[in-house]
Amino acid sequence: MNIQKALLASSLVLSVLLMAGCGSDEAEKASPVQSTEQEPAQTEEKDQVKEEQSVYIDEAGYEGDELEMIKVVNLSTKYRNEGNEEEYLKLFNGKNMNSLTSMKIESIKLEDISFMSDKVGTVRTEIKYDNAEEPSIALFVFEKSNNKWILSGTD
Repeated sequence: MNIQKALLASSLVLSVLLMAGCGSDEAEKASPVQSTEQEPAQTEEKDQVKEEQSVYIDEAGYEGDELEMIKVVNLSTKYRNEGNEEEYLKLFNGKNMNSLTSMKIESIKLEDISFMSDKVGTVRTEIKYDNAEEPSIALFVFEKSNNKWILSGTD
């Protein structure tokens, strides 16, 4: 059974890498024009709120297993950015993760959620790390254990 999981995870990673290589660049959206009537303090507050919100995947519109997996991805982002290794590692099955890297997440965007079975699923995201100029694709691989989604690995 473990060999099957390893083969499945390897296949998923290769598929994601292949799809990432075949993707096309999208034109960046123009930023909205700001009114000159706004006070600078209000603009700074709105920018800060927008920045904080973009660090997490919007959970609205999802339910069931998809919502549960998105919640785990958001928690992993929160714990990573806080440097909370103890809580971060609790999100994993314990077999594949043994430490937290120092990279912070600046933004994360949901690309796809898929299920290979009722006990194995993936969340594919586009993540911008603080030490990278361009965003990259990150795959979160999940397994369902005791009716709870946990991370079995990330790529």
